[in-house]
Amino acid sequence: MFTILPSHDSSTIVVEIKGEATGRDALHLDEYIEKCFNEDDKFNVIAYIKELNGITQQGLLKGMKVDAKRWKQFNKFAMISNKDWIKTPAKVGKYLPGIQVEVFEDREQEKAWKWMKQ
Repeated sequence: MFTILPSHDSSTIVVEIKGEATGRDALHLDEYIEKCFNEDDKFNVIAYIKELNGITQQGLLKGMKVDAKRWKQFNKFAMISNKDWIKTPAKVGKYLPGIQVEVFEDREQEKAWKWMKQ
């Protein structure tokens, strides 16, 4: 489940991820982006990953659709988690064009926000 949290930066979306990522989560995030940003606006994402128990098939498909639709708008993506497995997808993200990806531990939240503003 994705929960959109308040952000102290208008160009950064803050989302908390717990449990299973679903198609409804992807649609909710896309609706939020559509409401808050114009089609050409760049934005950042900070994802607090508390626990991710999996992704439903609809979550994967709709998530990929949202990513493809919004790809040119993504700027920076910070994952904040103490889960070691998060580092692997982040390494892959470094090879994706047009987006910067970094992983931070829970205790490094301030460092993540500073990185967003660089």
